[in-house]
Amino acid sequence: MKKSDTGEIKRRILSEIKKTEKRIVEYRKLTEPESPDCAVDTVLRAEAQNTGNINKTALKISEEKSKALKYMLSEVGKEDFGLCKRCNAPVPLQRLLAVPQSPFCVKCTSV
Repeated sequence: MKKSDTGEIKRRILSEIKKTEKRIVEYRKLTEPESPDCAVDTVLRAEAQNTGNINKTALKISEEKSKALKYMLSEVGKEDFGLCKRCNAPVPLQRLLAVPQSPFCVKCTSV
């Protein structure tokens, strides 16, 4: 892999980490417990609970993405960086830039 490609990927990963960390802070605020309002009807309470579950899931996904991005950042510059962790085939630059948290090629991701 070319050094210029490695630098571009590293910048992309750092940018994604920054955006993902910001989302994590937002989702944590959205998932903070709220005091129940006795005046709230059952439908609104169910809707709020559903929204809370969606936010908790989004938080978990964002935290997993952050962890994967940080792992990939630690891999940048290593001899085998840019090779699929399953089949060892080169991962195209466009794939690394589009989904920088994935250590797999498209073929192995769908397996």
